[in-house]
Amino acid sequence: MAQNNFRVVAMMLIIGVVSAGLGLWAAQTMMPTTGHSDDISALVFPQPRSVAPFTLMDHHRRDFSNQNLVGKWTMVFVGYANCPDICPTTLSTLNTVYKKLQEHDAADKLQVVFLSVDPDRDSVASLAEFVPFFNPDFIGLTGAIEDINRLSHSLSAVYFMPQDESRDNNYAVDHSSAIMLINPQGHWLARFSAPHNAELIATDFRKISDL
Repeated sequence: MAQNNFRVVAMMLIIGVVSAGLGLWAAQTMMPTTGHSDDISALVFPQPRSVAPFTLMDHHRRDFSNQNLVGKWTMVFVGYANCPDICPTTLSTLNTVYKKLQEHDAADKLQVVFLSVDPDRDSVASLAEFVPFFNPDFIGLTGAIEDINRLSHSLSAVYFMPQDESRDNNYAVDHSSAIMLINPQGHWLARFSAPHNAELIATDFRKISDL
C-alpha cells in the first residue's frame, strides 16, 4: 500500500514538472519578442503588420488613405465623439504626449488620428468640432463603414455597435482602448495598452522612432 502511494506521488511530481516545462516553453514560444530594449513598455511586434487598403475623409473634408500613413509616424485611437469617458480621456492623454514630444522636437514626425466607428452620428462637421478641442493638429476620420472596418480590423481594434433597431440617439458603443502606432512605411508596428501614461508613451515613442 505504501509502495503504491509512493508511485502515485512520484507520478504526480513527474506530471507537475513536465507541465511546468511545457508551460514555460509555450510562454516563451508564444510571447512576442520585440528585438528592442526591455525598457520599452509598449508592445512592439517582431515584424510590422500590413494595413488593409482604405479611403476615409478627415475632418477637413480631405481624403485620407494608406498613402497618408507614409512618411510620418501615426498614432491611431478608435472611438466615437459621444463617448462619455474613454475617448476624451485618451485624447487628452495624447495631447499631453504631443506636448511632451514638442519639448524634444519629436512631434513633427508624428500625426495623431482619431478614427470614429460611429459614422451615423460622427459627421465631418461634428468631428471638426470634437477633435480640435483636444489638439488642432489631431486628425479626425470618418467615412463608409466598410472602410472604417478595414482600418479598424487591420489594427485589431474591436468595437461593438448596438443592433437594437429601437435604440435612441444616445446609444453607447463599446470599443477597445489601445493606441496603435503605425510606422512611416504605413505598417502597424506597436500597441500602447491602457491604462495610458503620457510620460511612458512619449518616452517609448522617442525610443521606437529613433531605432
